[in-house]
Amino acid sequence: MAATIDHPSILAIVQLILFAPTLFLALWVCTRHGFHRRRGWIFVAIFSVLRISGAACQLATIGRDNLSLAATAVALSSIGLSPLLFAMIGLLKRTHDQSSTFQLPGRAFLLFLIPILISAVLAGVGASYVFSQDPATVNTGVSLLKAESLLFFLTFVAVCTLIAVTYFKAHLPDPRERYILLALVASVPLLTVRFVWGLLVGFDHDDPAFSPVSYNVIIQAFMAIGEEWVTIVLYLTAGLLAPRLPSKRATDGENQEPGKAPPS
Repeated sequence: MAATIDHPSILAIVQLILFAPTLFLALWVCTRHGFHRRRGWIFVAIFSVLRISGAACQLATIGRDNLSLAATAVALSSIGLSPLLFAMIGLLKRTHDQSSTFQLPGRAFLLFLIPILISAVLAGVGASYVFSQDPATVNTGVSLLKAESLLFFLTFVAVCTLIAVTYFKAHLPDPRERYILLALVASVPLLTVRFVWGLLVGFDHDDPAFSPVSYNVIIQAFMAIGEEWVTIVLYLTAGLLAPRLPSKRATDGENQEPGKAPPS
């Protein structure tokens, strides 16, 4: 008997169609601006890889009941929020670096690192636990998913607050740099919907529409996948429009006195 393509598998195919092009575009933007993590766009590429991998795991379950693959797909869906937040922080850091009036030190942005990494670990472990056959392990997984969704959301709120303050206080001498800030601002309402969906999955798991084991694909498509895709398209568009910054070595060379050797 031929395997039947169910609704989650159709959504997985849509994700492949959406995120495969963004991966290649993100890599191209990275070659333009640099692959350094502070640029932000490298995390867009990583995010696309996670979404493609999750979709592939979902498609691999067609015709067979494989809980490991299903758990991996759910885990990649939750962990994917980590590079998305890192992308926001990286682009925001660049905006601060180019601002002439409002700059936070680089260490301030590192404060977001710990809660994001903790959330990613909780998401991965929790997703694997909810597919267990042991009720106690399932309950532990549900608790972990609640914790990660709340921590992700609170971190997102903190990042959004910093984006709002930056929008009103930062002055960017090069107007093209404002494309990045505008992309960040435009992504806030989209990602608010996405993170609210994450909270519903974590805290309203008894509702079949938001159960991490059996998502409602229509709700997931319009509250999660769509918002994520539009967000990274905004970030990549900003990357195409924003000016390419000179490398640190080139900048040091311009500031070097004629005839003087560069510092070792």
